[in-house]
Amino acid sequence: MTVTMTKAARVVVKAVGPTDPAEKANDNGLGPGEFRALVSVFNNVDAYGDVVMPGAFTDVLADYAARGVPIPVLWSHQWADVFSHIGAADPSKATETDEGLEVVGALDVDSPIPEAAAVAQQVHRLMAQRRVGQFSFAFDVAEAGWGTRGEGDSEREVFELRKFSALHEVGPCLVGVNRDTRLDDVKALRAEYPRPTKADTPQPPGSPADPDPAQEPPTTTENPPGDAPGDDGETHAAKGLDPRSVALLADIAALG
Repeated sequence: MTVTMTKAARVVVKAVGPTDPAEKANDNGLGPGEFRALVSVFNNVDAYGDVVMPGAFTDVLADYAARGVPIPVLWSHQWADVFSHIGAADPSKATETDEGLEVVGALDVDSPIPEAAAVAQQVHRLMAQRRVGQFSFAFDVAEAGWGTRGEGDSEREVFELRKFSALHEVGPCLVGVNRDTRLDDVKALRAEYPRPTKADTPQPPGSPADPDPAQEPPTTTENPPGDAPGDDGETHAAKGLDPRSVALLADIAALG
């Protein structure tokens, strides 16, 4: 039986935001929406009494490298919400240091799907403004066991996480468990995020690239398909969203 678990960790934001123009130009080589963070700390006892041991991520990082796929970055472990899949971390830039696991991630601030870009941009804004200051990760355990920390009256039993069999995702959240991780850098906020162009926005099959300006659109006082609560989400499908997103937005409309 495989048990999937999540970890959360407090971070200290060292990156500067738009209020510090003296440092704004120095983004340490980070691109739009990118961040660098220590998302797990070795030999640190967290609030659950768990300790991540050095080498715990070796196998999972090698697996990502062999498969050539990115590490998902999610907002607050919201697996079922496709818009909470806000970015990815490059496995070639995910490394075990003496302190713990350091990753470089990029949020989807330039997504051609407006709804997705809006969520990623808001999370980026919260991070850059120090309004969100913690990180989490989700994992499967391959090897673990009990150990002790401290001496004498301060000795306590801890659960050592020695090897992970999977690293499902990392990402920012509001409240974490560990208190010693940190966000080292984040790309400074831009006054305006790029908006998707017409060429970048997915179009449904058969849609004309340039509508005939001489042809006036029909007018109606009724709700168009996809706008009424409880409809089948055809309007969202026409925007080029994937089926999971369409179903999610249809459910939200039904609740309204």
